[in-house]
Amino acid sequence: MLLVHAVGAGDLGLSARSVEGDPVDPVGADAEPRHRRPLHKTLAGLDKAGIAVDRLLLLATPSSEHAWLGPYTEHAERVAELFRRPAGLFGHRFTGDDVRVARTAAPAAGAALAATAAELAARPPETCLVTSGTGAYAMGFGALLAAPQADVPVSVVPVDRADAPYRPPDLVPRVESLNDWLLRQRHFDELVLADPANADVWGLLAERQRCRTDTLRRALRSPTVPPELGRGARDRLHKPGTAIRAAFFERVVRGEALDQSLLRRWYVLELEKRIEDDAPGLAPRVRARLDELLAALRRPSDETHGMADRIRATAAHLDGVRGRCADLLTDSALTDLVGAAATHRAQLTGAGGLLPKTIQQAADRWQKDEDALVGLAAKRGLPVWPVLGSGDVLVLMCVGLRPDGDPADAGGLDGLERVYDWVLRQSKGLARPPRVRLRLLATEETAERAGSLAARMKSRVSDPAFEAAVIGPLPSAAGSEADAKARVAAALGGADRPRGLVDPASLWGVDEVVLVLNPGKPVTVNAMIFAGIEWSLRTGCRLRAVALGRGDGVVPVDQDGGRVLCRLGPDAPLAALARDALARLDLRRAADVLGHGSPALATVAARVRALHRALYGDPGTAADDPARRLLGAQRLALIAAVLPDRPEAACHLAVEALRPGLFDFPRWKRMLAHPAFADLNAERNRTPYAHLLDRGGSPPTEEKARKRLDAARRALRGTAADGRLVDEYRRLMAALPESG
Repeated sequence: MLLVHAVGAGDLGLSARSVEGDPVDPVGADAEPRHRRPLHKTLAGLDKAGIAVDRLLLLATPSSEHAWLGPYTEHAERVAELFRRPAGLFGHRFTGDDVRVARTAAPAAGAALAATAAELAARPPETCLVTSGTGAYAMGFGALLAAPQADVPVSVVPVDRADAPYRPPDLVPRVESLNDWLLRQRHFDELVLADPANADVWGLLAERQRCRTDTLRRALRSPTVPPELGRGARDRLHKPGTAIRAAFFERVVRGEALDQSLLRRWYVLELEKRIEDDAPGLAPRVRARLDELLAALRRPSDETHGMADRIRATAAHLDGVRGRCADLLTDSALTDLVGAAATHRAQLTGAGGLLPKTIQQAADRWQKDEDALVGLAAKRGLPVWPVLGSGDVLVLMCVGLRPDGDPADAGGLDGLERVYDWVLRQSKGLARPPRVRLRLLATEETAERAGSLAARMKSRVSDPAFEAAVIGPLPSAAGSEADAKARVAAALGGADRPRGLVDPASLWGVDEVVLVLNPGKPVTVNAMIFAGIEWSLRTGCRLRAVALGRGDGVVPVDQDGGRVLCRLGPDAPLAALARDALARLDLRRAADVLGHGSPALATVAARVRALHRALYGDPGTAADDPARRLLGAQRLALIAAVLPDRPEAACHLAVEALRPGLFDFPRWKRMLAHPAFADLNAERNRTPYAHLLDRGGSPPTEEKARKRLDAARRALRGTAADGRLVDEYRRLMAALPESG
């Protein structure tokens, strides 16, 4: 059994209020039990509980709170030597490497996580204990996160109740099902497998997300159609325009190649609808301009950056014109987004980020009036989150006692403002503008201070939507973590579960939970951590942990932004979800899913992102024409091998994989003189992601798609070497064993 302990001032017989000249005494032989050193109390409590410790890891920094005190690492080495002497220390003796000092770069959770992880990797124990309740709290939390990352069972040892250690799963259930997370992200294909009880609903919505209106039409006539789906909803569900809108809003923040095409298709549909709505009040010259733009946007020749130029030119003629068409065309952020998508390179620039206001408003209208999921979920007792999220960020932070010498509590207010500013900067990846919802956790001793800080923050923050409230008073006695955590969870979950639209009164729809680790009562801080972890799992949102130190600013706990979901062990369901996404060549989704897992899955995620670049990217100036042709043949071979039963996606992605990453538009235009490429491009234009809605006709069949891809591959002078990307794809699938 390994015990991990972060050495702090208390282990030296000191406190934060100590002054130069105070004795440094790590032994404290004459101290009464309540005044014992934290490590002494811990070992005494473990002895009382009959828990044997055979290894000790001391975490220490090369600095301290007091310049006169010197580095904690030197004091930790002294403590280690005391344990190695024949008489031992605190009734325990460790020999050789059974007691070690791990140097942490800083007194922060992230540094402690890295140092502990290195030690666990070098000498992995069967089980691990981590102390909690010392002044070096953030370091202890980092050590706690390192254990599950190294696949080592871990328990928390409260210093003041060391005879009653507890495991994190005792307070936070282990992740076995990610159904709510999948539903929030609208991963319907994965839900078909993960939630068979509602597979009839998820199957229909998955086909809608793929814009497979022919399949939807047949499914809606089958006896297995969800009985909750009324006649009107059935009629709307299989219409191409309905499918395009649904697929666009559900995928717009992902950034896959299909998503970029959906953006162009959605824009045409939105303009058509707005022209219809504005028609009675449109002057003839304005209507003519709008019709001319609409016709141009439907032509394949305008599927370049010229789309944005045409939109801007038309908007310039709408000076003084009011209405829904003018709102659409004058949204410069939306026009820029359309222009980026029309280059067919946007899928390589990453996904996420604030969406134009027009898209946010259109998504809200669609979800309120047309989204079949809202009604179906309500009848099945399932939650529905806003399709673009809420923009809400829940910040949990404990409040300690006001420091001596700061009667105005300027330090406390400054810390809150730093947290607020950090959250705004780090939440720019949300689809909506971030709204901070601060919850200060307080005990009876700190409730008055917490209320004052909350009120002062509300008066300082200019955003009228900002929230600051107090949760408490919470118990702080040793051993009351479960009670305190339950009270926090109850305060967070007081409202109804989400039903589709943004609810400013509920915390169920928050997009992120941020845990702020700062000095405070260990029981309260632990309760906050476990309540925050559980809330992020219940609401399916991202979780981050940051540390607020004295003068160090806001520091993420880990290099990846402090995600904590990966520490709770959901690798098995995540691996299964990623496998399903890879089977559809939905590479961004697979990488995103894997990115929520342990470092082992994160490694596979990096390889998936590399495959995404290999499928769409430009190989660079060093690649000559034969090399580009070979890579093109490899890309088509991968698409044909993975998507034989998805002809629409196969034809569309085949063209996206060839141009403009490999062959720029002028070169591609010349290549279309070859029948093989012309036929492939024609099939691509008959998919709902391109021009099916404009021209009618039938989408490609499986046989046609197979023949077109094979002919194009041979036209690129494909050879037996075409299987390079296929082989890498298979190696990726093999890296995700069935058991996860």
